[in-house]
Parts: sequence; C-alpha cells; structure tokens
Amino acid sequence: MLEIARSVRHFALAALLFGASWAAPAAASAELDLNRVAWTELRFKASKLMFRATAEIRLQRAQRGEVRADLIDPEKRRWIDPSDDRNLLLRADSRVLGRQSTARLWMASSDVAAFQRDELSRGRRYKIYRYADTGVYVQTRRPAGGERRKPHARWSLVEAAYSPHPIALEAGQRIAEPLALLLVVSAASLDQVGDTAEILVLSKGLLVDVEMQVIARELSSVRYTEVSRAGSREVSGPVDVLRIAVRGRQAGARGGRASAGLESADLVLMGLKGDLEMLLDADSKIPLRIVGKIPLLGRVRLHLRRVQLR
Repeated sequence: MLEIARSVRHFALAALLFGASWAAPAAASAELDLNRVAWTELRFKASKLMFRATAEIRLQRAQRGEVRADLIDPEKRRWIDPSDDRNLLLRADSRVLGRQSTARLWMASSDVAAFQRDELSRGRRYKIYRYADTGVYVQTRRPAGGERRKPHARWSLVEAAYSPHPIALEAGQRIAEPLALLLVVSAASLDQVGDTAEILVLSKGLLVDVEMQVIARELSSVRYTEVSRAGSREVSGPVDVLRIAVRGRQAGARGGRASAGLESADLVLMGLKGDLEMLLDADSKIPLRIVGKIPLLGRVRLHLRRVQLR
C-alpha cells in the first residue's frame, strides 16, 4: 500500500550497473520503518485573527488481543483484523472553531492498514468505521432531545450502512485513514527532494490516492518543547526541514492508482482540508507544521508546540 519512488536517474543508473533492461521507472513497494518514528505524542496549535485550534496526537503499540477487544463485528463479513501483535493505536484530540472531537484509529504497523476508526464530536455525533476487504461499515449515533449530556453509547438516533468500495482493489491491497499520514510522513523514506510516498486512504466517503512528495529542503524557524526520559528542553531557532506536499486524487479504476485525468479529492486531517503541506525535521523526522484550509478562514497553519519522544 505504501510505495516509495526515487528519481528517474536512480533507476537508469541501476540499469547501467546491473545490466537490467529499463524503460520507465516503476515505484518499488516498501514497508514503513517504525524505527524512524521518534515521537509518541505531538501537540499542535494554530491561531489566525480570533481563531484558535489545538490538536494532540498520541501513538501507542497494541497487541492483537487488545485491538480485537475494541473492534466491532456488526455483520457476517470478512473484516480486516490484526494478524499478529504488531499493531498501533493512534488517538487525536482536537478543538477547531470551538468544536471538540476525539478520534481513535486502530491499524497495522507494517502498512498502516486500518482496522477501525471511531470519532466522537462532543454532544453532537459518534461515528465508527469498520473496515472489511470489500467495503466499510459505518454506524452513526446522534442524541435525541434531552440526550446530549448522556454517554454516546446511550444516544438513541442510530443509522448504519455497509458501503462497498467504489473500485476493485488489488489482491491484498488495504486502505488507510488520513490520520495515518502523521505516521507515514515520519516512517517512510522521505529523505531528499523528489522522494515520494503514496498511500490509499478513505476520506469523506471517497477512496483517495495520496501522494506525499518532498519538494524542498530548507531552514525554518521553530519553537517547541521536547520531552524525553532525560527531561525536557526548549527547541527554538532555524532547523533543517523537509517541505512535503500532500495531494489527493480520487482513486482510479485500475488497482486504486490515480491518473492525471481525475479530479483532486479533498483530504480532511484534524479539521484541515484540501491539498496539505507538512514540514518535517530533516534529522529526527518529527512533524513540525501542518498547513491546510478551513472554511471561512482560508489557509491555517498548525505549529508543533510539544513533542514526547519514545
């Protein structure tokens, strides 16, 4: 599901060295390297005029039994389940335009394939997405009159439906969630200008091919607190960063790969929409900034303010 593509000249050089025939570059598949992920917690803040937004991300490992205990199996289908103990739970708490929400994502550590995601919008809505091999089951709960202060499990307005994927996936191909991009950007081999990573995600009910490409290496000013077992320290000033463009296109009909003729598809990541941009510390691979659009506000920047190291 994740593909790392180097520049054309690297493929040409390899062909000359090893005598292989070479016509056009083909992306090589690669698993994520979790050893590159230095963080377990990220805290972001944004401000623009009177607008304020916060996002707190927590990442933890999860064994198969722990994941299975949280997954639902509402119908008799071939659900995507953990096959071993190498799994992850990613939690995101965010507050945007006064609305507070909590999302949890259960996924495989090898390729960030989603098992399940749920999201609670305080007092308004609870949604759960359960992934199968051919589609996704979505259940939505809302409070009836007088139920807003009750736990969401007791909200009585419930809708549920199973939606088949609009395209046929290749054998063994799996789908990720936009939240997983925070992990992908740290764990993928995005090291120099031109490097790309591609991943198939479900966003706003659409299957979207997401391309993450390093477009520049530069110096950028940062200011955040770094917490580790040794204590905490303030990080400020210019640091070497990778600027990464994150673009989505509606998945094509062949194997989920996007084609140039298909229209752009909006991503939604912690309230930010559209084509996104990330700033990544070139050495530690810690996400430092996320840029996207919010309706009525335009372009908004989430800046890292605190990171907890492993």
